Amino acid sequence: MMSRTIYTLFAAIIFSACNSTPLSDSAVSEVNDTDVEIGPLALIETTPLMRAPSHSSNAVTSIVIGAQSAMQKGNFQIAAAQLERAVRIEPRNPLLWHYLAKVRFNQGRYSLAANLASKSTLLAHGDEALRSRNASLIKQAQAAFMTK
Repeated sequence: MMSRTIYTLFAAIIFSACNSTPLSDSAVSEVNDTDVEIGPLALIETTPLMRAPSHSSNAVTSIVIGAQSAMQKGNFQIAAAQLERAVRIEPRNPLLWHYLAKVRFNQGRYSLAANLASKSTLLAHGDEALRSRNASLIKQAQAAFMTK
């Protein structure tokens, strides 16, 4: 009975988050040789934890949802602290490292963002979509660092 209530509550949180309109990586312009425009990166491109529940604990799921909320409000310091906590719980989760890299990018910490995205790539065995997103983030971070 209690687990059914928890499941229903968790599902309601996920579905309510689906109704919001998250930012997307398309908000960041293409990087070219002459002009680098840096816009905000969304923590999660689609719905919160669309891919993570199969391998993440409930604690990490809740933390990432909280980090996404902080990120949408522009509070990158809180988002970073929450994601660092999630990484301590699941240090081999490449998606958490990717999310933390996005937060660091939004904070203007481009070198750190590139390093965290590289860590995510090392852990993302067989996840070509995540590896591709990491490569894009690294490229954007390097370009932003050079114009800084």
